[in-house]
Amino acid sequence: MDLSYTNHTPGLLFSYRTSNIDAEFTRSPIESIRAAFGPQPPGELLESLFTAFEQAPDHLFDSVNQVKMPRWHRGRVVLVGDAAWCVTLFAGMGASSGLAGGELLGTMLQRHDGDLPAALRAWEARMRPFIHTEQDSALAMRRIFTPHDRKEQLIRAAMLRLMRAPAIGPVMGKIMNGPNMTNKNLDVAAV
Repeated sequence: MDLSYTNHTPGLLFSYRTSNIDAEFTRSPIESIRAAFGPQPPGELLESLFTAFEQAPDHLFDSVNQVKMPRWHRGRVVLVGDAAWCVTLFAGMGASSGLAGGELLGTMLQRHDGDLPAALRAWEARMRPFIHTEQDSALAMRRIFTPHDRKEQLIRAAMLRLMRAPAIGPVMGKIMNGPNMTNKNLDVAAV
């Protein structure tokens, strides 16, 4: 039995698209959320979720952004994880990619002992293909969280139906996770 969520308050995520991110922060978060899910009156379920959000002791209201930088290091300063390549919550790889990036950085520093520039070049050369794949995946997964138009809504509905199908669901899960989800693709050496 998995007890990881025992005695924990459940989480709630409202996700929506906007053409003016700055405008979302000119009013209270619940007003922005209600406006995004309106103008029609919410049903009973959505109203109960709005109320739960309003009554929550803590909340985070923010925009989702992806970091794309041409370099992750300058001199002896190195950015790793979300500071360097934030793949966003849509990819779900923030902690994993940060840990993999740190481990690979250590490996490259060890392999290129005394040659910091070479170690950092090798680290970026190995890490970038993986991160680019995850960033692209996040943009694709954004369609699941926040479909842009009717076509994306239909694609989302079809994908969710397929993922529940007994024969197709496991295959869809592998497709959604992509082929590059293993450490061997990062060439991380155990040290």
